Amino acid sequence: MHFFTKIKLSLLHAFFLLAIFPGFLMAQSTMPVVYSNNEGLLQRFADISDSIYLNAVFLDAGDTQKQLLAMADKQVKINQARGNAANLKPSEIYQQALKATVLIGNAYLCNRCDMTHLNSATGFFIDKSGILVTNYHVLDLYANPTGGNTSRCFQVMTHDGKVYPMTEVLSSSRLNDLAIIRVDTGGDEVDVLPLGQPAQVGEKVFVMGHPQGFYYHFTDGMVANNYMGRAPDFPAHVLKYQMAITADYATGASGGAVINESGQVVGVVSTTRTLHVNV
Repeated sequence: MHFFTKIKLSLLHAFFLLAIFPGFLMAQSTMPVVYSNNEGLLQRFADISDSIYLNAVFLDAGDTQKQLLAMADKQVKINQARGNAANLKPSEIYQQALKATVLIGNAYLCNRCDMTHLNSATGFFIDKSGILVTNYHVLDLYANPTGGNTSRCFQVMTHDGKVYPMTEVLSSSRLNDLAIIRVDTGGDEVDVLPLGQPAQVGEKVFVMGHPQGFYYHFTDGMVANNYMGRAPDFPAHVLKYQMAITADYATGASGGAVINESGQVVGVVSTTRTLHVNV
């Protein structure tokens, strides 16, 4: 009892000091904490989507659907970034992933108002010219809107607020839930993530994505299993290679990179499964 009393008093004392001397504590930090403005980020993205729809050249929903079918399983040549030989600190992996990861916006008009709305997801650049990876189902939602909504345009935004419209589908795989697309960067060279080899069970991995409005959310875990599993919406005999990880993510992180300790991509977030047990 005496031990726990000491712990409680120490914590209260620490909180008391933090409340009185926040400036002093921050002054001792070698790196200032950067706080993201999630609401501001989403608002900027929505505002720019209207401008893109009116003024930019982009791939519309109908042509996206055609290219998803035409580009099935096509090979894509990229200028691949060189990976790291040694492991990186988690903070270094975060900075690398932050610069290469984009917020994807499927802008649409709903059937209840005249405002532009966004279905947001995740993607990441693999070529400095503007080639990136996301999920097939992310593009399919744009190409085939549901609920009476009308697709307007499809664009991506980098962490520093630059927005680029999608202009081409380079390759697609409905089975593996992957799509490689090109965006018009206007001549900008973008930051990219290097590609790695498949990860082994037990290896540590990191995920960067935008789960349910938590933009540029960074989590870690490990590879829990590599297995052959059924592919949804395919015949029962059709199996695909899958990797299960323990890093946290949710809706909105679709298309995000799964990254190893060297900062290399070893997988792409595709779906979640919740296991329920009744005892």
